[in-house]
Amino acid sequence: MKFKVKIVEATSPYDLEKYINEVLEDPEYVEYDVKEIKHVVTMMPGAKVSRGGMFYMASILFIRK
Repeated sequence: MKFKVKIVEATSPYDLEKYINEVLEDPEYVEYDVKEIKHVVTMMPGAKVSRGGMFYMASILFIRK
């Protein structure tokens, strides 16, 4: 496979950063370089922003070395 995409989800930006770092250290992706990381922030359905009702997602695009 020439490329892989990994989706990472979290309920806080700090957790998202932690999960992204865990994926980047995963042995499964040793043969791949990171091409792009995109972040998306959305509201959780029915949640209030003042109570942390945000949902954080990142997509990581890996290209084979």
